[in-house]
Amino acid sequence: MRCPSTLGKKFLGLSVRGPGGTTIALQQSAIRNAFMLLTIIPFIGGLLAFVAYVVIAVTINSSPTKQGKHDEFAGGTQVIET
Repeated sequence: MRCPSTLGKKFLGLSVRGPGGTTIALQQSAIRNAFMLLTIIPFIGGLLAFVAYVVIAVTINSSPTKQGKHDEFAGGTQVIET
């Protein structure tokens, strides 16, 4: 099953691709965005989500391919210009 783009990515002319430039599957998309579920954890969810955002930002900034930890967990996804 193919995953649709978000409106923000369409507006900016971006898309998420898997290894080799393939379209990502629903499972890869779910893994890539799973960190967003941290906010539903009572009391500490917001803090955990903030930490996840910081880790993702740092790993994107320090990666030569501009991939974050969430991209690595999803099997090597990458955001590219279309």
